[in-house]
Amino acid sequence: MLHPDLVLRKSPISGKGLLARRMIPKGTILWVPSHMRVYSTSQYDKFTGPYKALLRKYTYEDEKGNLIYCTDSSKYWNHSCNPNSAPSAPDEEMDMAVRDIKAGEEVTYDYVLLWTRGDKPFKCSCGGKGCRGTVRKEPSGSRTVRRIYAQSEKARRCMNKVRQPLLKG
Repeated sequence: MLHPDLVLRKSPISGKGLLARRMIPKGTILWVPSHMRVYSTSQYDKFTGPYKALLRKYTYEDEKGNLIYCTDSSKYWNHSCNPNSAPSAPDEEMDMAVRDIKAGEEVTYDYVLLWTRGDKPFKCSCGGKGCRGTVRKEPSGSRTVRRIYAQSEKARRCMNKVRQPLLKG
């Protein structure tokens, strides 16, 4: 489930993207898992070319190697080398704002955290500060991954200080 202030629009980065309807403060939960389909490796292998291409573009891999396909608009979360969102913790499937996100700004994620089997490095089009030029798999202890989780740790300290629409019952 996506934060209610995220809207699907044309992206300045690539195709469609999620943009903030209004300012979203650091520490705000942006996404919690809800609308998902899980595909095992054997299921994926049975699909034809076009469907495999769709899954390669819009899935991420869980710790068991299953491909996770989000059926809501969260699949349009685009990559940035300087993202404004990240997981709330390394072992949680809940994403949060790691800095204030301005109204109209695209909500981005560093795909180094979503790498799936068979992915090949690709040219980055984020154009952001510190752009690495290429998006590729990195080890879990890499400088990039450590930086992302350090940002999450700081943002987590703000979680109880901001409105959390996704946590309302």
